[in-house]
Amino acid sequence: MKPLKESISITLDVPVLTAVKTLSEQDDRSVSSYINQVLKAHLEKLEQQKQS
Repeated sequence: MKPLKESISITLDVPVLTAVKTLSEQDDRSVSSYINQVLKAHLEKLEQQKQS
């Protein structure tokens, strides 16, 4: 079963968005999918640091 998703609107600095677009293209993902992946990895890292 696919996870539930919710659409939001965010504002990013132009250099950040440019870099994310480039990285998402290199990873063959949409910008949304790439940002979601990066945020998941960041949240997992924070959780691991909290448990240490």
